[in-house]
Amino acid sequence: MEKTGKMMFISFLVTLILLFGGFWGYQQYLIKKPIIAFLEKQQEVQLHDIHVSPSKVQLNLKVANLEQDFLIRKYPDLLTELKQKAKGKPLQVHLADHPNERLNLAWNQMVFGIREGIALQTYTLIPQTVKKWADENGIQYCLNIDEKSVYIMLRDGDDFLIRIVPVNMQTQKGGELFD
Repeated sequence: MEKTGKMMFISFLVTLILLFGGFWGYQQYLIKKPIIAFLEKQQEVQLHDIHVSPSKVQLNLKVANLEQDFLIRKYPDLLTELKQKAKGKPLQVHLADHPNERLNLAWNQMVFGIREGIALQTYTLIPQTVKKWADENGIQYCLNIDEKSVYIMLRDGDDFLIRIVPVNMQTQKGGELFD
């Protein structure tokens, strides 16, 4: 009886090691490494942190190059590629920005007009709102709207604020929309 108990325990232990080892290998070699390798080739962003769980992939990125066209031309393609490398897991990307008081004030002034434009589907009013508040606060801005999101970058010297606002606001929960 004692030998059977030891065998069951050893079998259980081996099974756990294989299961958790398999998941770790899957995370490391099929998700993390391809994402890290892809991001190392990107000049516009740097990977700050990556976390892979059974339910999602979370990336914290730092904007390394403040080109005005990054959000307009490159971010949507970058996001598409990262989603493919996440292997079907939901992907959360946070772009670290560096806002100052004037950028935060401008954002707080324009966010209502942006939300209103999205809610009423009057997307042509969004650029007017952003321009009005950016000009009033003496800051530069870069804006793009596609079928999925509104991409906004506000700049004041070396300080910058980045916001990506989903067009379908029903897909967001709580404070995740405008963090």
